[in-house]
Amino acid sequence: MSFVLFDKSTGTTGNATQTIYVGIIQTGSANLYKTTDGATTWNAVAGATTGLMPVQAVLASNGNMYLMRPVQMVFQARQ
Repeated sequence: MSFVLFDKSTGTTGNATQTIYVGIIQTGSANLYKTTDGATTWNAVAGATTGLMPVQAVLASNGNMYLMRPVQMVFQARQ
């Protein structure tokens, strides 16, 4: 698992957040899952990319989710 993201808009004081997202460290198959019942059941997020490995996510105030993937950096040594 690469991250757990709680949608704070689905919880209230004294009541657990019901919508939670998790990212799975894999590519090629489902790697973003969501629950809307407080983690009783989980489903893959429809339409989510499987070609990139999600490592972090944030929910914007408008409800959009932004996923970050690993950054590959190539360094060239100067002589």
